[in-house]
Amino acid sequence: DLVLPRSAWGAAPPGGWAADGSCYGTSTPERVTIHHTAEVWHSAGNPVEVLQSVQDYHMNHHNWCDIGYHFLVSADGRIWQGAADETWKGTHV
Repeated sequence: DLVLPRSAWGAAPPGGWAADGSCYGTSTPERVTIHHTAEVWHSAGNPVEVLQSVQDYHMNHHNWCDIGYHFLVSADGRIWQGAADETWKGTHV
């Protein structure tokens, strides 16, 4: 798979829905924003643990309804699905 699904990293379900039934509101993407985490992705580390940690931080410390990124790239080059719905606005843009 080009993009590994949320099930591959054991993502928690999103919560805290907006009035329109989305997580952050929806949009039709027109641009791509590349954003980085503050987390260090060591090549020997387990990307699943990092993804779960980022989601936990976003949901439980920022009170966001899901992980704030649409996709994440681990140090080994794999692409992981972040937010549960690609039409949701990212929290970082």
